[in-house]
Amino acid sequence: MTPPAHFAAPPADSSVRPGAAVDPLDRVGAGAVSAYLSRLDAGRRELDAAGTALSNAGRAADAPAMAVAADRYEAATAALQSLAAERTALLTQSGAESVAVLAASNPALVFRVKSLRESASETRTRLWPRWVSARRSAAACAEALDLIARGGVRSVTYAAGGGAEAAGGGALLNLSG
Repeated sequence: MTPPAHFAAPPADSSVRPGAAVDPLDRVGAGAVSAYLSRLDAGRRELDAAGTALSNAGRAADAPAMAVAADRYEAATAALQSLAAERTALLTQSGAESVAVLAASNPALVFRVKSLRESASETRTRLWPRWVSARRSAAACAEALDLIARGGVRSVTYAAGGGAEAAGGGALLNLSG
């Protein structure tokens, strides 16, 4: 007599036990997660280097170098943003809620995730003051250009037309978005 299907032994080639939880890492593979972490680290390093180049060019008042560094910074930002989509795909495919949870069963990946978190925090700490300084510098330049464009007369901040120029820091250069 053959036992009912729910009591039957799994096929000999099956490594999955009935009712056993599947490790999220098994669903996507350690290699895919490792490759993602490598691209993430390379992107972070490129963003940090581009931010440093932009800061150095700004201090040197080298407009051509600033333009090149700004393009490099924007490209690094776009590359990191595209990795967000890859992260979402990995998490969706694996069923994990974070990369840390996804990597939890592999000590080497756990170490890399921890290391990347620390280096990302350091990068944020370095780049945030530079970003604030760049925004303030751009606003100051916009005000100077505005003064030049208006023949030295300051624009009123309560303009009858709604004050659109004042809200963005200048009529010629608006970096508020």
